[in-house]
Amino acid sequence: MPRSNGSPFSRGGVRLLTSQESATSGARSRLRELIEERALVFASPGEPYLLASGRHSSFYFDMKKVTMDRESSRLIAQCLATLIPPGVDCVGGLETGAVPIVQSLVCAEAGPTHGFFVRKRARRHGLKGKIEGNFDPGRPVVIVDDVTTTGESVLKAVRAVQHFGGIVAKVVAVVDRGAGGSERVRRLGLTYEALFKLDDFDLRGAS
Repeated sequence: MPRSNGSPFSRGGVRLLTSQESATSGARSRLRELIEERALVFASPGEPYLLASGRHSSFYFDMKKVTMDRESSRLIAQCLATLIPPGVDCVGGLETGAVPIVQSLVCAEAGPTHGFFVRKRARRHGLKGKIEGNFDPGRPVVIVDDVTTTGESVLKAVRAVQHFGGIVAKVVAVVDRGAGGSERVRRLGLTYEALFKLDDFDLRGAS
């Protein structure tokens, strides 16, 4: 293969994608299509959706349509797995949006092997746990989110992990709505990364 600038992955000064990067790029492209087709919905004029953040919006990401679907959940796991820092083998997030994502990741061949979720309220029966699953305060974790708006949901998971002595290595999401949530996470000194931003989608149907 011809080389340029001493790199085995460049041709004519242009860096070439590795087979893994090419596969991830294709998976991300297909995932974007599926989110747009199945999860992105638009409100009727004058009837905006009420988001979990308390804000209103003319469009909504019904992410369960993709996080609980075989093809798209596998794509989510494939893409998010590339954002997990080396050496981190545990992921978790707030119920209920993060739960299917965590499950997909731990079932993926290239994903982490341990997962957990944070309850919005601790149960009054059984073990009465706030955090359920395979959470170990001695292991660094990645917090996952389906859609980040104001960041309150993901920060609840972050606070719970830190309260019980855990270390948050990074926060990752499928979609960042760009409504301040990612900035709130970063102000805590945490790294935040999302697969998609709003400008990745066709929002012309929003009133």
